[in-house]
Amino acid sequence: MNIIEELKQRESFFQSSSVDLETYLEAGKRTFYLGIDPTADSLHIGNFATLNIALHLMNRGHKFILVVGGATGMIGDPSGKSEERNLLDEEILAKNVAGIKTWCENFFGDNFKKGENWEIVNNYDWTSKLDLISFLRDTGKHFSINTMLKRDSVANRLGEESFFSYTEFSYSLLQAYDFLYLFENHGCTLQIGASDQWGNMLAGTELIHKKLGADAYVLTAPLVVDSKTGKKFGKSEKGAIWLDKNKTNSYELYQFFLNTADEDVVHFLKRFTFLTLEQINNIESEFKNNPSERLAQKTLAYEVVKDVHGKNQADIAKNLSEKLFAGDVANLNKDEFEMLASVLPKTNQTDIIEALIETNLAGSKREAREFIENGAVSIAGVKVTDTAYVIPETPALIKKGKKDYAIITS
Repeated sequence: MNIIEELKQRESFFQSSSVDLETYLEAGKRTFYLGIDPTADSLHIGNFATLNIALHLMNRGHKFILVVGGATGMIGDPSGKSEERNLLDEEILAKNVAGIKTWCENFFGDNFKKGENWEIVNNYDWTSKLDLISFLRDTGKHFSINTMLKRDSVANRLGEESFFSYTEFSYSLLQAYDFLYLFENHGCTLQIGASDQWGNMLAGTELIHKKLGADAYVLTAPLVVDSKTGKKFGKSEKGAIWLDKNKTNSYELYQFFLNTADEDVVHFLKRFTFLTLEQINNIESEFKNNPSERLAQKTLAYEVVKDVHGKNQADIAKNLSEKLFAGDVANLNKDEFEMLASVLPKTNQTDIIEALIETNLAGSKREAREFIENGAVSIAGVKVTDTAYVIPETPALIKKGKKDYAIITS
């Protein structure tokens, strides 16, 4: 099947700017881009759904340009926002750009040859050289205020009482200029992104057509949302789920997807993994026949961690998750302890009472004693009932109740 049909079957296609895009992509190798503003020093899991589209296009021979918005990140995209962003300074933006570049170098570098199949550029490199008067005369004159006011990202903000600055209002012009620049200097003819970027992305195709009389294309993917809340996907109780394993480690990422709701899991298998549609259909069938085994969630969690952090990290996260679920924690290895150390509360107290209090497994000495005397506390899988117990070996895993853990460090 062609790439557009595959994206539709993977529930990753929302709309395109032209019915001719399908034919255009099949007729030759194209260059396309995805823009990401560096609002943090890592991409998050919501970005990964769009990156998957990029990888599917790359696997068909098309070249990918990742545009890191060192310039547009200074302004802030109003799309989907109810209030003005805090403007980031150049030092923070430079740090964020570097973090994103490092992750992408590692991620794409394992499978694709840089320069031939993909590259990373920073729109600050060309936007910072723009002359204001020339930009307003040569670019701004092509945009109708009436049209811009009707765009959802603008209209929604104007309908509220929150402050909406000219700075944010100008964002779509700069994004459109990015597309024009990439079209002229990199032969880039397609922009991909999430559906909430539709208006900003179309502005680029319109600018290219008006200035150059040429055609360019846009392809959007549906936003990934939590079916329970209807909110954008990618956050847990602790905050955003990051792709950088130093910010969200492999066990956390595995657990996040392992806890996917039944009604979302097949959709996420299509959006977030590179399993074939046939493989996903088989998993779906087995899952429906025996949902308590949670095959779909386990497969989703493993595949995402494998693709994002590597097979070794996925194996550790999977084995660790199974050990904790089964209560088989007597002999955790070094890698497993390290993975848990950045997730769980930890203390170097070896006195059982003090350890429970310092890790917030108990709120007081009296409560700690009650937990121990009632048989609710175990060390390395062995139940402890002596309130004077001293933990003999570290590191060790302490458990209170059915699922509350902490680590006793060396």
